[in-house]
Amino acid sequence: MNALPIPDGGEVVVSVIKTFDPFRQQELSQYREDSDEEVLRKIRLARKASEEFRGDIDQRKQYLRDTVKRNLERMKGGELARTITMEMGKPIKQSIAEVEKCIRLVDYAVENIERFYAPEPVMTEARKSYVRFDPIGVVMAIMPWNFPVWQVMRAAVPAISAGNGVVLKHASITTGTALMIQEVFDSEAFSTLLLRGGSDALRYIPHVDGVTFTGSTSVGARVAEEAGKHIKKCVLELGGSDPFIVLGSADIRETAKQAALARLQNNGQSCIASKRFLVQGSIYEEFREALEEEFSRVVQGGDPHGGEHLPWPAFIKGADGNGQEAGGRAQGGPRREGYRGREQVRADRATHHSVRARGCEVRTGGIRAGGPAPEVRYAGRCRQARQRHALWTGGRPYGETPPRKPRTLYRG
Repeated sequence: MNALPIPDGGEVVVSVIKTFDPFRQQELSQYREDSDEEVLRKIRLARKASEEFRGDIDQRKQYLRDTVKRNLERMKGGELARTITMEMGKPIKQSIAEVEKCIRLVDYAVENIERFYAPEPVMTEARKSYVRFDPIGVVMAIMPWNFPVWQVMRAAVPAISAGNGVVLKHASITTGTALMIQEVFDSEAFSTLLLRGGSDALRYIPHVDGVTFTGSTSVGARVAEEAGKHIKKCVLELGGSDPFIVLGSADIRETAKQAALARLQNNGQSCIASKRFLVQGSIYEEFREALEEEFSRVVQGGDPHGGEHLPWPAFIKGADGNGQEAGGRAQGGPRREGYRGREQVRADRATHHSVRARGCEVRTGGIRAGGPAPEVRYAGRCRQARQRHALWTGGRPYGETPPRKPRTLYRG
């Protein structure tokens, strides 16, 4: 994996990227950061490699099927999945499932590549008009650590299938995974750039032909600014936090089960993980108790390398009496020192305050628990909700009958 050996007692004179196991609190590896010359060399190689197969769709199809897919299948249950778990902490079964999802993506690309890139005829006054899809050159992918393989594959596979080269700037904490992805592609058309932060990649945007970024809104704005300055194509997926809304007609048990899963999926490290809950007042207490019960079923403090366990401890009422009192009732259990966050359910109407939000009265209670944790909130009179929200109801799906003038229920 091209880890950089650092001699004991020796002075490090180059910039080094370090990776750590968040569960075991141990350093995994150290990697030498790429120099400017090395980054530009990788970009040139990716451009040259893409030029060799950009005009041959059959060659790209064979490459995806015979190289990329086979390497994913070979590495799925071994070092690749283990490296994901070691670097970002998700259970090993979830790491394997992530790689399996990537294999299905490659299959989909192979099956549809001719259809995706076939010229599309257009009716005009001309004798013949059509839209043709040509590769743009080299795409820089700046990707996050929460789904360290999937996030990369869903950007790189379409780009390469279209005939482009790809250079990857991954989150530094998943550098080992990034280098293994480079092994998966096994071609100079795909290279991993060893750079410390996402902002470090900005100065190389002028040297590529497009950039795709997944991450925070603040960094995304800087990426878009730099891409726009140099007239480079840009695709951004930025963070958000829409609420999980539960109405009185919902199946409480099933909804609570899905709410707990929505909060804990991928260790809660997902842009679509439920972080805020809006609950209709008539079912508030019942839903809160059901949600506590679902969290109580979570195996606490499990080693992510063991398979089923969720490594984030779930803080549930009665776990060991270590819940914190902070105005409301915080139901809690033991916390693994130094680990990423903990899960709590905190809900006490006596501590809630009212907020007016466009056609609704929303009473909210918050959580301050040293890490990501769900907030159970009480929605008093809810008349409007946007389709993007996760809305649970026992009747017809809400999206089938959108309000004439959609309004934001709550923006926090």
